[in-house]
Amino acid sequence: MREALRERYGWSEEIHVADRLTAAHAAAGSPSPALVLLADAQWEGIGVNEDGNVQRVTFVGSNAPITLADRPTCVWIGHRGFEAAALSQLGGEPTHLHELLLAHTGAASTQELIHLAHEQAGPAFWTALAVPVATAAREGDEVANHLLDQAGQALGEAALLLAHALDLAANVPTVVVAGAIADLHPVLLRRAGEAINAHLPGAELRPVPHVVAGTLRLALERLGSPGQAWERLARALVIRARRRPQP
Repeated sequence: MREALRERYGWSEEIHVADRLTAAHAAAGSPSPALVLLADAQWEGIGVNEDGNVQRVTFVGSNAPITLADRPTCVWIGHRGFEAAALSQLGGEPTHLHELLLAHTGAASTQELIHLAHEQAGPAFWTALAVPVATAAREGDEVANHLLDQAGQALGEAALLLAHALDLAANVPTVVVAGAIADLHPVLLRRAGEAINAHLPGAELRPVPHVVAGTLRLALERLGSPGQAWERLARALVIRARRRPQP
């Protein structure tokens, strides 16, 4: 991206990539007031008041005002999907989710899948497994749909807690959901929207799965060219990201 900006706009300075939350807020159009939530490997969030001032919230540790350590993330979805699929096979009733996980990982059996998880377990591995869980949900798997429903409820509750912690509940905010969790399945976002609007009527939910578009917008704003150039380039990046084959 840096090379493209230098070639097209003559940009000669170093470009520092913003953090994912700031980039997601920019990709959503920089609304204010707003809440930005990211729930891929762990929960992260910021609040933006009407003046555009950013407040950061820590969700981890004993000093955190809000703890979401046990709430669903993309890692949680992948991990729980793996456990449910393995148990279904070991219990004698394999599910469609089990078949999809085998195909996704290339494992030939449940035993091989368990060994693979033991060897590669980590945020990236579990986040990747959230993709076949979402596929299973689209194809009617009850366990997968239940997991996504739980994740959506947790997302809505996190937005509600964050809005009150940052005194943004009185002014109906835009809730930006960032990262991979924003692109998994409509049932997740629908459930999150229901949970949010039950307590923050009128709040708008904006999914931003491709936060790189926000980084691009911030760079173009620095260049003084945030208008149509941003819209064209951001759209091209999103289309390119969607065309990229899933692992």
